[in-house]
Amino acid sequence: MELTREQLENRGQSYVKDQYLFSYSVAKGAVVANAAYVLSALLLSPTKNIAQFPLWLASLAAVVVTYITMFRGVLILNYAATWIDTVLPVLLAIIEFLLFSILQPHSQGKPPLSYWYLVFACHGLVAHVIIRARKRQLSKSHYAEDLHPLVEQFDHWLRRDMIGSGSSTLVWFCIWVILAIVVSPDASLIFRYHTYVLGSLALITMVGVVASAERDRKWIFDFLTRRSATVPAPISSPEETSMPNHVTDKQYKEEFTGDVVDRDGRGTHALAMALEIRKFEIDLYWKRAAYFWAFIAVAFAGYFAVLKLEGRPDPVGAYVINCLGLVFSVAWFFANRGSKFWQENWEHHVDRLEDAVSGPLYKTVLDRKQYSFWSLTGPFGFSVSRINTLLSLYVILIWIFLAARSVPAVVGWKEPSAKVNIFVLSGLTVAAIVILYVFGQTRGSSNDVKFVRRGPQGSRPPDNQGETLPPEIPKPTT
Repeated sequence: MELTREQLENRGQSYVKDQYLFSYSVAKGAVVANAAYVLSALLLSPTKNIAQFPLWLASLAAVVVTYITMFRGVLILNYAATWIDTVLPVLLAIIEFLLFSILQPHSQGKPPLSYWYLVFACHGLVAHVIIRARKRQLSKSHYAEDLHPLVEQFDHWLRRDMIGSGSSTLVWFCIWVILAIVVSPDASLIFRYHTYVLGSLALITMVGVVASAERDRKWIFDFLTRRSATVPAPISSPEETSMPNHVTDKQYKEEFTGDVVDRDGRGTHALAMALEIRKFEIDLYWKRAAYFWAFIAVAFAGYFAVLKLEGRPDPVGAYVINCLGLVFSVAWFFANRGSKFWQENWEHHVDRLEDAVSGPLYKTVLDRKQYSFWSLTGPFGFSVSRINTLLSLYVILIWIFLAARSVPAVVGWKEPSAKVNIFVLSGLTVAAIVILYVFGQTRGSSNDVKFVRRGPQGSRPPDNQGETLPPEIPKPTT
Protein backbone atom coordinates (compact mmCIF):
# COMPACT_ATOMS: atom_id res chain seq x y z
CA MET A 1 0.00 0.00 0.00
CA GLU A 2 1.30 3.44 -0.90
CA LEU A 3 2.24 5.75 1.95
CA THR A 4 0.49 9.10 1.60
CA ARG A 5 1.57 12.49 2.84
CA GLU A 6 -1.41 12.63 5.20
CA GLN A 7 -0.44 9.32 6.78
CA LEU A 8 3.15 10.51 7.22
CA GLU A 9 1.95 13.74 8.86
CA ASN A 10 -0.22 11.72 11.25
CA ARG A 11 2.81 9.61 12.17
CA GLY A 12 4.83 12.76 12.83
CA GLN A 13 2.11 14.20 15.06
CA SER A 14 1.85 11.01 17.10
CA TYR A 15 5.63 10.48 17.30
CA VAL A 16 6.07 12.31 20.60
CA LYS A 17 3.19 10.44 22.21
CA ASP A 18 4.42 7.08 20.93
CA GLN A 19 8.01 7.89 21.96
CA TYR A 20 6.96 8.74 25.52
CA LEU A 21 4.65 5.74 25.83
CA PHE A 22 7.29 3.30 24.58
CA SER A 23 10.18 4.77 26.59
CA TYR A 24 8.17 5.02 29.81
CA SER A 25 6.63 1.56 29.42
CA VAL A 26 10.03 -0.13 29.03
CA ALA A 27 11.77 2.02 31.65
CA LYS A 28 9.00 1.79 34.23
CA GLY A 29 8.92 -1.97 33.80
CA ALA A 30 12.60 -2.20 34.74
CA VAL A 31 12.16 0.22 37.63
CA VAL A 32 9.16 -1.66 39.06
CA ALA A 33 11.02 -4.96 38.76
CA ASN A 34 13.97 -3.49 40.68
CA ALA A 35 11.58 -2.09 43.29
CA ALA A 36 10.07 -5.55 43.81
CA TYR A 37 13.53 -7.13 44.05
CA VAL A 38 14.74 -4.63 46.66
CA LEU A 39 11.50 -5.02 48.63
CA SER A 40 11.91 -8.79 48.73
CA ALA A 41 15.50 -8.32 49.99
CA LEU A 42 14.32 -5.93 52.70
CA LEU A 43 11.57 -8.30 53.81
CA LEU A 44 14.12 -11.05 54.51
CA SER A 45 15.13 -9.11 57.64
CA PRO A 46 12.32 -6.58 58.18
CA THR A 47 13.39 -5.61 61.70
CA LYS A 48 16.99 -5.00 60.69
CA ASN A 49 16.07 -3.11 57.51
CA ILE A 50 13.12 -1.13 58.87
CA ALA A 51 14.91 2.19 58.30
CA GLN A 52 14.82 1.65 54.52
CA PHE A 53 11.05 1.20 54.24
CA PRO A 54 10.05 4.91 54.40
CA LEU A 55 12.58 5.67 51.65
CA TRP A 56 11.32 2.72 49.57
CA LEU A 57 7.74 4.01 49.81
CA ALA A 58 8.86 7.53 48.87
CA SER A 59 10.74 6.10 45.86
CA LEU A 60 7.63 4.25 44.72
CA ALA A 61 5.57 7.43 45.10
CA ALA A 62 8.13 9.32 42.97
CA VAL A 63 7.75 6.72 40.22
CA VAL A 64 3.96 7.07 40.35
CA VAL A 65 4.26 10.88 40.11
CA THR A 66 6.31 10.80 36.91
CA TYR A 67 4.01 8.15 35.45
CA ILE A 68 0.81 10.14 36.07
CA THR A 69 2.19 13.51 34.99
CA MET A 70 3.68 11.94 31.83
CA PHE A 71 0.23 10.79 30.69
CA ARG A 72 -1.20 14.25 31.39
CA GLY A 73 1.47 15.82 29.19
CA VAL A 74 1.13 13.26 26.38
CA LEU A 75 -2.61 13.92 26.26
CA ILE A 76 -2.24 17.68 25.70
CA LEU A 77 1.16 18.39 24.15
CA ASN A 78 1.34 18.96 20.39
CA TYR A 79 4.86 19.74 19.14
CA ALA A 80 7.74 18.29 17.15
CA ALA A 81 9.94 15.81 18.99
CA THR A 82 13.41 16.81 20.18
CA TRP A 83 16.36 14.98 21.74
CA ILE A 84 14.95 15.85 25.16
CA ASP A 85 11.99 13.55 24.53
CA THR A 86 14.38 10.58 24.26
CA VAL A 87 17.35 11.33 26.51
CA LEU A 88 15.73 12.82 29.61
CA PRO A 89 13.04 10.15 30.12
CA VAL A 90 15.76 7.48 29.95
CA LEU A 91 17.91 9.44 32.41
CA LEU A 92 14.92 9.82 34.72
CA ALA A 93 14.35 6.05 34.62
CA ILE A 94 18.01 5.41 35.54
CA ILE A 95 17.67 7.73 38.53
CA GLU A 96 14.47 5.99 39.63
CA PHE A 97 16.29 2.65 39.34
CA LEU A 98 19.01 4.03 41.64
CA LEU A 99 16.42 5.23 44.16
CA PHE A 100 15.67 1.58 44.91
CA SER A 101 19.14 0.12 44.34
CA ILE A 102 20.70 2.34 47.00
CA LEU A 103 18.29 0.81 49.55
CA GLN A 104 19.39 -2.75 48.88
CA PRO A 105 20.77 -4.34 52.07
CA HIS A 106 23.90 -6.45 52.53
CA SER A 107 25.76 -5.08 49.49
CA GLN A 108 29.51 -4.58 49.68
CA GLY A 109 30.68 -1.00 49.25
CA LYS A 110 27.11 0.30 49.45
CA PRO A 111 26.95 4.10 49.97
CA PRO A 112 25.22 5.31 53.14
CA LEU A 113 21.48 5.90 53.11
CA SER A 114 22.06 9.65 53.21
CA TYR A 115 23.00 9.46 49.53
CA TRP A 116 19.40 8.56 48.75
CA TYR A 117 18.57 12.25 49.25
CA LEU A 118 21.15 13.21 46.60
CA VAL A 119 19.58 10.79 44.11
CA PHE A 120 16.13 12.12 45.04
CA ALA A 121 17.36 15.69 44.38
CA CYS A 122 18.66 14.57 40.96
CA HIS A 123 15.22 13.09 40.26
CA GLY A 124 13.64 16.49 40.89
CA LEU A 125 16.27 18.24 38.76
CA VAL A 126 15.68 16.05 35.69
CA ALA A 127 11.92 16.39 36.14
CA HIS A 128 12.36 20.19 36.29
CA VAL A 129 14.29 20.20 32.99
CA ILE A 130 11.60 18.05 31.31
CA ILE A 131 8.81 20.33 32.56
CA ARG A 132 10.70 23.42 31.46
CA ALA A 133 11.18 21.95 27.96
CA ARG A 134 7.46 21.18 27.74
CA LYS A 135 6.53 24.70 28.79
CA ARG A 136 8.81 26.24 26.17
CA GLN A 137 7.16 24.14 23.44
CA LEU A 138 3.62 25.01 24.53
CA SER A 139 1.92 27.55 22.27
CA LYS A 140 -1.72 28.45 21.66
CA SER A 141 -1.03 28.61 17.92
CA HIS A 142 -0.77 24.80 17.89
CA TYR A 143 -4.35 24.36 19.16
CA ALA A 144 -7.84 25.17 18.01
CA GLU A 145 -9.38 28.28 19.55
CA ASP A 146 -11.90 26.31 21.61
CA LEU A 147 -8.97 24.55 23.34
CA HIS A 148 -7.23 27.77 24.42
CA PRO A 149 -8.71 27.65 27.97
CA LEU A 150 -7.27 24.14 28.31
CA VAL A 151 -3.87 25.35 27.06
CA GLU A 152 -3.89 28.22 29.55
CA GLN A 153 -4.73 25.82 32.35
CA PHE A 154 -1.97 23.42 31.29
CA ASP A 155 0.52 26.30 31.19
CA HIS A 156 -0.51 27.15 34.75
CA TRP A 157 0.10 23.54 35.81
CA LEU A 158 3.52 23.46 34.17
CA ARG A 159 4.52 26.69 35.90
CA ARG A 160 3.39 25.25 39.23
CA ASP A 161 5.28 21.98 38.59
CA MET A 162 8.45 23.89 37.63
CA ILE A 163 8.41 25.76 40.92
CA GLY A 164 7.69 22.58 42.88
CA SER A 165 10.39 20.46 41.23
CA GLY A 166 12.99 23.23 41.45
CA SER A 167 12.27 23.83 45.12
CA SER A 168 12.35 20.09 45.83
CA THR A 169 15.74 19.76 44.15
CA LEU A 170 17.24 22.54 46.23
CA VAL A 171 15.75 21.30 49.54
CA TRP A 172 16.83 17.68 49.15
CA PHE A 173 20.29 18.63 47.93
CA CYS A 174 20.75 20.79 51.03
CA ILE A 175 19.56 17.91 53.21
CA TRP A 176 22.14 15.63 51.62
CA VAL A 177 24.89 18.23 52.12
CA ILE A 178 23.97 18.55 55.80
CA LEU A 179 23.93 14.80 56.40
CA ALA A 180 27.01 14.02 54.31
CA ILE A 181 29.22 16.93 55.41
CA VAL A 182 27.88 18.65 58.51
CA VAL A 183 26.60 15.81 60.68
CA SER A 184 29.32 13.60 62.04
CA PRO A 185 28.85 9.81 61.87
CA ASP A 186 29.34 9.92 65.65
CA ALA A 187 25.91 11.52 65.95
CA SER A 188 24.27 8.10 65.96
CA LEU A 189 20.86 9.43 67.05
CA ILE A 190 20.53 11.52 63.87
CA PHE A 191 21.73 8.72 61.61
CA ARG A 192 19.40 6.28 63.31
CA TYR A 193 16.18 8.24 62.80
CA HIS A 194 16.70 10.55 59.81
CA THR A 195 15.19 8.04 57.35
CA TYR A 196 11.93 7.86 59.32
CA VAL A 197 11.44 11.63 59.44
CA LEU A 198 12.79 12.62 56.04
CA GLY A 199 11.44 9.52 54.27
CA SER A 200 7.97 10.25 55.62
CA LEU A 201 8.31 13.89 54.52
CA ALA A 202 9.28 12.81 50.99
CA LEU A 203 6.39 10.31 50.91
CA ILE A 204 3.83 12.92 52.04
CA THR A 205 5.14 15.36 49.43
CA MET A 206 4.86 12.80 46.63
CA VAL A 207 1.36 11.77 47.72
CA GLY A 208 0.35 15.45 47.58
CA VAL A 209 1.74 15.71 44.05
CA VAL A 210 -0.17 12.56 43.02
CA ALA A 211 -3.41 14.02 44.41
CA SER A 212 -2.78 17.29 42.54
CA ALA A 213 -2.09 15.42 39.29
CA GLU A 214 -5.29 13.44 39.74
CA ARG A 215 -7.26 16.69 40.12
CA ASP A 216 -5.62 17.93 36.92
CA ARG A 217 -6.65 14.76 35.08
CA LYS A 218 -10.26 15.12 36.23
CA TRP A 219 -10.27 18.75 35.11
CA ILE A 220 -9.07 17.76 31.63
CA PHE A 221 -11.76 15.10 31.14
CA ASP A 222 -14.40 17.40 32.59
CA PHE A 223 -13.35 19.99 30.04
CA LEU A 224 -13.42 17.52 27.14
CA THR A 225 -16.77 15.95 28.04
CA ARG A 226 -18.61 19.19 28.74
CA ARG A 227 -21.20 19.80 26.04
CA SER A 228 -22.31 23.31 26.95
CA ALA A 229 -20.69 26.50 25.72
CA THR A 230 -19.15 27.22 29.07
CA VAL A 231 -15.88 25.57 30.05
CA PRO A 232 -14.09 25.29 33.38
CA ALA A 233 -12.30 28.54 34.09
CA PRO A 234 -8.52 28.30 34.49
CA ILE A 235 -7.33 28.26 38.06
CA SER A 236 -5.97 31.69 38.80
CA SER A 237 -3.12 32.54 41.06
CA PRO A 238 -3.80 34.70 44.14
CA GLU A 239 -2.27 37.68 42.35
CA GLU A 240 -4.62 37.28 39.37
CA THR A 241 -7.61 36.85 41.67
CA SER A 242 -6.85 40.03 43.61
CA MET A 243 -6.33 42.07 40.41
CA PRO A 244 -8.97 40.83 37.95
CA ASN A 245 -9.15 44.04 35.89
CA HIS A 246 -7.22 42.76 32.87
CA VAL A 247 -6.61 45.13 29.96
CA THR A 248 -7.50 43.66 26.57
CA ASP A 249 -5.60 44.44 23.38
CA LYS A 250 -8.52 46.53 22.16
CA GLN A 251 -8.62 48.62 25.34
CA TYR A 252 -4.85 49.09 25.20
CA LYS A 253 -4.97 50.44 21.63
CA GLU A 254 -7.93 52.69 22.40
CA GLU A 255 -6.24 54.23 25.44
CA PHE A 256 -2.71 54.70 24.13
CA THR A 257 -2.46 54.55 20.33
CA GLY A 258 -6.06 55.29 19.40
CA ASP A 259 -5.81 53.29 16.18
CA VAL A 260 -3.35 51.39 14.03
CA VAL A 261 -1.78 54.79 13.23
CA ASP A 262 -0.93 57.23 15.99
CA ARG A 263 -3.05 60.21 14.86
CA ASP A 264 -3.27 62.33 18.01
CA GLY A 265 0.23 61.77 19.46
CA ARG A 266 -0.85 59.73 22.45
CA GLY A 267 1.13 56.72 21.34
CA THR A 268 4.25 58.82 20.72
CA HIS A 269 4.10 60.28 24.23
CA ALA A 270 3.40 56.85 25.81
CA LEU A 271 6.26 55.23 23.85
CA ALA A 272 8.71 57.93 24.94
CA MET A 273 7.68 57.47 28.57
CA ALA A 274 7.93 53.67 28.33
CA LEU A 275 11.46 53.91 26.90
CA GLU A 276 12.46 56.43 29.56
CA ILE A 277 11.11 54.36 32.46
CA ARG A 278 12.70 51.20 31.01
CA LYS A 279 16.07 52.97 30.97
CA PHE A 280 15.42 54.16 34.51
CA GLU A 281 14.68 50.59 35.68
CA ILE A 282 17.89 49.28 34.06
CA ASP A 283 19.93 51.97 35.84
CA LEU A 284 18.31 51.02 39.15
CA TYR A 285 19.01 47.35 38.43
CA TRP A 286 22.77 47.90 38.27
CA LYS A 287 22.77 50.28 41.24
CA ARG A 288 21.05 47.62 43.35
CA ALA A 289 23.49 45.00 42.06
CA ALA A 290 26.48 47.14 43.07
CA TYR A 291 24.90 47.69 46.50
CA PHE A 292 24.56 43.94 47.13
CA TRP A 293 27.98 43.15 45.64
CA ALA A 294 29.58 45.51 48.16
CA PHE A 295 27.82 43.98 51.18
CA ILE A 296 28.46 40.39 50.07
CA ALA A 297 32.15 41.14 49.39
CA VAL A 298 32.46 42.64 52.89
CA ALA A 299 30.74 39.56 54.35
CA PHE A 300 33.16 37.21 52.57
CA ALA A 301 36.13 39.26 53.77
CA GLY A 302 34.81 39.28 57.34
CA TYR A 303 34.12 35.55 57.31
CA PHE A 304 37.65 34.57 56.31
CA ALA A 305 39.18 37.26 58.53
CA VAL A 306 37.45 35.80 61.60
CA LEU A 307 38.67 32.31 60.72
CA LYS A 308 42.26 33.62 60.38
CA LEU A 309 42.36 35.41 63.72
CA GLU A 310 45.65 35.08 65.55
CA GLY A 311 45.43 32.80 68.52
CA ARG A 312 42.09 31.06 68.36
CA PRO A 313 39.59 31.46 65.50
CA ASP A 314 36.03 32.38 66.41
CA PRO A 315 33.71 29.79 64.77
CA VAL A 316 30.56 31.36 66.27
CA GLY A 317 31.47 34.77 64.87
CA ALA A 318 32.20 33.18 61.49
CA TYR A 319 28.81 31.47 61.55
CA VAL A 320 27.04 34.76 62.37
CA ILE A 321 28.77 36.45 59.43
CA ASN A 322 27.85 33.44 57.31
CA CYS A 323 24.17 33.84 58.14
CA LEU A 324 24.38 37.57 57.38
CA GLY A 325 26.00 36.88 54.00
CA LEU A 326 23.36 34.25 53.18
CA VAL A 327 20.51 36.66 53.93
CA PHE A 328 22.07 39.38 51.76
CA SER A 329 22.60 36.88 48.93
CA VAL A 330 18.97 35.74 49.07
CA ALA A 331 17.89 39.40 49.11
CA TRP A 332 20.10 40.00 46.05
CA PHE A 333 18.41 37.10 44.23
CA PHE A 334 14.94 38.44 45.07
CA ALA A 335 15.94 41.98 44.02
CA ASN A 336 17.21 40.63 40.69
CA ARG A 337 13.88 38.92 40.07
CA GLY A 338 11.94 42.03 41.00
CA SER A 339 14.05 44.30 38.81
CA LYS A 340 13.67 41.91 35.89
CA PHE A 341 9.89 42.00 36.32
CA TRP A 342 9.70 45.78 36.00
CA GLN A 343 12.19 45.86 33.15
CA GLU A 344 10.13 43.35 31.16
CA ASN A 345 6.96 45.24 32.06
CA TRP A 346 8.18 48.33 30.22
CA GLU A 347 9.70 46.28 27.40
CA HIS A 348 6.26 44.80 26.69
CA HIS A 349 4.81 48.32 26.69
CA VAL A 350 7.39 49.33 24.09
CA ASP A 351 6.55 46.25 22.01
CA ARG A 352 2.89 47.22 21.98
CA LEU A 353 3.32 50.94 21.40
CA GLU A 354 6.05 51.17 18.79
CA ASP A 355 4.11 49.73 15.83
CA ALA A 356 1.92 52.83 15.50
CA VAL A 357 4.83 55.25 16.01
CA SER A 358 8.07 53.95 14.55
CA GLY A 359 7.26 50.44 13.36
CA PRO A 360 8.49 47.21 14.98
CA LEU A 361 12.04 48.52 15.52
CA TYR A 362 12.61 47.45 19.13
CA LYS A 363 11.30 43.91 18.68
CA THR A 364 13.16 43.31 15.42
CA VAL A 365 16.42 41.70 16.53
CA LEU A 366 19.22 39.62 15.09
CA ASP A 367 18.59 35.91 14.77
CA ARG A 368 20.63 34.35 17.61
CA LYS A 369 20.84 31.02 15.80
CA GLN A 370 23.34 32.42 13.29
CA TYR A 371 25.96 32.83 16.04
CA SER A 372 27.93 29.93 17.45
CA PHE A 373 28.94 29.53 21.07
CA TRP A 374 32.27 28.08 19.99
CA SER A 375 33.22 31.26 18.14
CA LEU A 376 34.99 32.51 21.25
CA THR A 377 35.63 36.04 19.96
CA GLY A 378 32.17 36.51 18.46
CA PRO A 379 28.82 37.49 19.99
CA PHE A 380 26.36 35.06 21.49
CA GLY A 381 22.82 35.41 22.83
CA PHE A 382 23.48 35.44 26.57
CA SER A 383 21.21 37.48 28.83
CA VAL A 384 23.14 39.67 31.25
CA SER A 385 20.25 39.85 33.73
CA ARG A 386 19.72 36.08 33.64
CA ILE A 387 23.42 35.45 34.28
CA ASN A 388 23.37 37.91 37.17
CA THR A 389 20.35 36.15 38.71
CA LEU A 390 21.93 32.71 38.31
CA LEU A 391 25.17 34.04 39.79
CA SER A 392 23.26 35.16 42.88
CA LEU A 393 21.93 31.59 43.23
CA TYR A 394 25.49 30.25 43.06
CA VAL A 395 26.57 32.68 45.79
CA ILE A 396 23.66 31.44 47.93
CA LEU A 397 24.90 27.85 47.53
CA ILE A 398 28.44 28.91 48.45
CA TRP A 399 27.16 30.48 51.68
CA ILE A 400 25.21 27.28 52.44
CA PHE A 401 28.41 25.28 51.85
CA LEU A 402 30.40 27.56 54.18
CA ALA A 403 27.66 27.28 56.80
CA ALA A 404 27.87 23.49 56.53
CA ARG A 405 31.61 23.73 57.21
CA SER A 406 31.12 26.10 60.16
CA VAL A 407 28.51 24.10 62.07
CA PRO A 408 30.81 21.20 63.11
CA ALA A 409 33.28 23.64 64.71
CA VAL A 410 30.44 25.36 66.58
CA VAL A 411 28.76 22.22 67.98
CA GLY A 412 31.92 20.15 68.41
CA TRP A 413 31.38 17.56 65.69
CA LYS A 414 34.11 16.07 63.57
CA GLU A 415 34.89 18.37 60.66
CA PRO A 416 34.60 16.92 57.12
CA SER A 417 37.81 16.02 55.32
CA ALA A 418 39.42 18.22 52.70
CA LYS A 419 38.56 15.67 50.01
CA VAL A 420 34.86 15.94 50.78
CA ASN A 421 35.02 19.75 50.74
CA ILE A 422 36.82 19.79 47.40
CA PHE A 423 34.38 17.27 45.93
CA VAL A 424 31.28 19.24 46.96
CA LEU A 425 32.71 22.62 45.98
CA SER A 426 33.89 21.30 42.61
CA GLY A 427 30.46 19.78 41.99
CA LEU A 428 28.74 23.09 42.79
CA THR A 429 31.10 24.97 40.49
CA VAL A 430 30.70 22.62 37.54
CA ALA A 431 26.91 22.58 37.99
CA ALA A 432 26.88 26.40 38.14
CA ILE A 433 28.83 26.69 34.87
CA VAL A 434 26.49 24.27 33.10
CA ILE A 435 23.42 26.09 34.44
CA LEU A 436 24.84 29.45 33.36
CA TYR A 437 25.23 28.14 29.82
CA VAL A 438 21.85 26.41 29.61
CA PHE A 439 19.65 28.92 31.41
CA GLY A 440 21.71 32.09 30.86
CA GLN A 441 20.77 32.45 27.20
CA THR A 442 18.27 35.04 26.04
CA ARG A 443 14.81 33.62 25.48
CA GLY A 444 12.27 35.01 23.08
CA SER A 445 9.66 37.04 24.93
CA SER A 446 6.14 35.69 24.92
CA ASN A 447 3.42 37.63 23.13
CA ASP A 448 0.89 36.07 25.48
CA VAL A 449 1.22 38.68 28.24
CA LYS A 450 -1.56 40.30 30.24
CA PHE A 451 -1.72 43.79 31.67
CA VAL A 452 -3.76 44.62 34.77
CA ARG A 453 -4.79 47.81 36.55
CA ARG A 454 -2.90 48.14 39.82
CA GLY A 455 -4.93 51.12 41.05
CA PRO A 456 -8.11 53.12 40.42
CA GLN A 457 -8.52 54.40 36.87
CA GLY A 458 -7.92 58.10 36.58
CA SER A 459 -10.48 60.47 35.11
CA ARG A 460 -9.80 61.41 31.51
CA PRO A 461 -11.39 64.55 30.06
CA PRO A 462 -12.78 64.16 26.53
CA ASP A 463 -10.89 65.65 23.60
CA ASN A 464 -12.36 67.55 20.64
CA GLN A 465 -13.49 64.33 18.95
CA GLY A 466 -15.44 63.23 21.97
CA GLU A 467 -12.90 60.49 22.82
CA THR A 468 -11.20 60.05 26.17
CA LEU A 469 -7.52 60.65 26.80
CA PRO A 470 -5.31 58.56 29.05
CA PRO A 471 -4.23 60.06 32.38
CA GLU A 472 -0.89 61.79 32.29
CA ILE A 473 1.99 59.44 33.09
CA PRO A 474 4.25 60.94 35.78
CA LYS A 475 7.91 61.10 34.91
CA PRO A 476 10.05 58.86 37.11
CA THR A 477 12.27 60.55 39.63
CA THR A 478 15.31 59.34 41.43
